[in-house]
Amino acid sequence: NGRVVLSSWNNSIPLCNWRGVTCGRKHKRVTSLDLTDLQLGGVISPYLGNLSFLVSLYLVNNSFGGTIPQELGNLFR
Repeated sequence: NGRVVLSSWNNSIPLCNWRGVTCGRKHKRVTSLDLTDLQLGGVISPYLGNLSFLVSLYLVNNSFGGTIPQELGNLFR
């Protein structure tokens, strides 16, 4: 269930310890985001394009609509 998984996404826990988030060892920046099977919906946020160290993005088996944001094209790693 997406609500249970995303309940760990709060300020009381460092973001690198959030479920579905993987950070690089050196810079502690988000390198992977796995939101597979969380029954999420809506549109994919263009703010994901700000995750400049992101290498992997898994959004399988959700109900996102709309288009893939252009900002994801800014990711180059």
